Amino acid sequence: MQNVQFILIQGVQVSSNEKKWLNAEICSIKRLTKQTWKFSIKFEDDFIFVPGQFITLRLRGLTRSYSIASFSKNKNIIELIIVRVKNGKFKCVKGEFNLLKDHPLARNFKHAIHGTMLFAEWNIINYKQNFIELSSKILRPWPFEGEINSKFSLFENKLLQELTIINNDKYVMPFSMGWHPWFNRSLGSNDLLVEFNSEFKWKIENEIPTSEKLISDEILKFKNGYTPEIGTLDDCYKINTESDVKLKWPELSLKINSSNECGHLTVYTPPSGINENYICVEPQTSTINNFQLDEEGVSNNGTLFLSPKERKTIFTEWEWS
Repeated sequence: MQNVQFILIQGVQVSSNEKKWLNAEICSIKRLTKQTWKFSIKFEDDFIFVPGQFITLRLRGLTRSYSIASFSKNKNIIELIIVRVKNGKFKCVKGEFNLLKDHPLARNFKHAIHGTMLFAEWNIINYKQNFIELSSKILRPWPFEGEINSKFSLFENKLLQELTIINNDKYVMPFSMGWHPWFNRSLGSNDLLVEFNSEFKWKIENEIPTSEKLISDEILKFKNGYTPEIGTLDDCYKINTESDVKLKWPELSLKINSSNECGHLTVYTPPSGINENYICVEPQTSTINNFQLDEEGVSNNGTLFLSPKERKTIFTEWEWS
């Protein structure tokens, strides 16, 4: 396995601007489902895990950032769960590009996954006790020039996330944005119920959405609250943006309210194993592989467009009670 280096960034503690590189090794790479991969990485020295932190990986001269899915303290191993553009190919007004180019782990992927900003280094613009603002430039191989601004505001009973994209290019830029949170299935008693109104879900073939839109059984179940089984879902739904998404545990309720641009919701239930006690409910502006679907003239794929020097902000508000 290849040796890698990491820079540890611990949530808002990144404000200290301290950067510590740790030597590590990729122990294993495992395909979990049609759309997800798990990377297990072992550190040479003790790793101090803080929930919500992410790390930057340095491999073969490249640096890429990832959020941490789980941590095994006794083994000193973290796991990364790494969405995709079919075959990494992206065609636009500036030509055809390979979004897998220069990806340090490209040989392990068939499709471009999780976008380009996952790999970016972020700069702190402003922070205080319950607020942090970060910014980063959009990275190659994405062919357009631009910037991203991310804000996190914590209140007594809610978290507000705001994401702004700025087009610094001379061409109109297509884009999509979204969040990738993981939740505990249970807070101590019964598993959570997931509730939302969906128009359809995208049919998946060979890991990629097709133009076919399905009215599946679970869509009707989600309308009234549904607990999906472990390892059964890795799907993207077109949702009704006028209604909230809700997660309901016996101990807590979480209401997810997003801007109208976030018209898609990805639901992922990891297979049996180390992550089986989690579920992902992810507000997003588009489905997976939306750029190629848009090129094919498929409607409702969620692709957004930004004129030169224009900016766009989306938000999601996570409110608990």
